[in-house]
Amino acid sequence: MSSHLFAYGSLVVPEVMQAVTCRSFRHAEARLHGFARHMLEGRVYPGVTEAGGCTTEGRVYFDLDEDALARLDYFEADEYVRRTLEVEVEGESPALAFVYVIPDHLADLATDDV
Repeated sequence: MSSHLFAYGSLVVPEVMQAVTCRSFRHAEARLHGFARHMLEGRVYPGVTEAGGCTTEGRVYFDLDEDALARLDYFEADEYVRRTLEVEVEGESPALAFVYVIPDHLADLATDDV
């Protein structure tokens, strides 16, 4: 079974995605509504939290397999939870995609920086 992934941090760069998953995937610009992007305190990478009225820009990668998802889970570690959310895809219909979201118990790490 294949799945889609919405990326909003370093994985928006196709070469980074390929380095993590050892594969290339079709991709497109996309937006995630209802979530805000934040830098995480003491870290050099972002996360997203639910925030009505906000939109996060990113990229959706299409048709990932289980091996790619396992590699991404390892890359994202325990600081995120993988959720299925609807994303608006540039030039296409909205799609359901996995998104790595900051879990509630780590939400205090989110800063005002984006």
